[in-house]
Formats: sequence, C-alpha cells, structure tokens
Amino acid sequence: MLRVSGKCLRVEERSGTKLNEATGELRPWAFDVCRILVADSDVVEVTRWANSPVCQPGRGDYVDWLVDVSARGGRLNVALDSEWPSDL
Repeated sequence: MLRVSGKCLRVEERSGTKLNEATGELRPWAFDVCRILVADSDVVEVTRWANSPVCQPGRGDYVDWLVDVSARGGRLNVALDSEWPSDL
C-alpha cells in the first residue's frame, strides 16, 4: 500500500459488460480513472471502483488516498483502497 496525495486533474468514467462464459450472463462493471497531480511534478492514474465508499473527486479537488499497487499484464495498476487515515 502507498499514499497518493495531490490535486485531481480529471476523472474519466468507464463502464461496460463482461460475459460470464459459464452462464452466458452479461455482468456490468464500472470504474473511474482519476488523474492525480502528485507533488506538482508528475501524474498518477488511480482506479476508483464505482461502489467505492470514497467520494469521487472533482477537477481541482485535493485527494489524500491509500492505494494498492500491482503489476499485471505488463502494466502498473494503481487502485484506490481508502482515504489516508488522519491518525497516521
């Protein structure tokens, strides 16, 4: 887990459906990609799932998040976990 804090530059909503091959059922999915300017020098894209309890930021909002970082499929994935705990 890592901390990401900075100004939100943009939020892009993505959604669609995925076929469950076993049942033939289409299952909906949705998430936001939040572009965060960190330390006024670089941008990180954070995935925020639609059912996240953390409020979606707007452009210009400051965020302070705990994120989970993993590498899958040759890409670095940064996913929102929660707000950064204020007691740390």
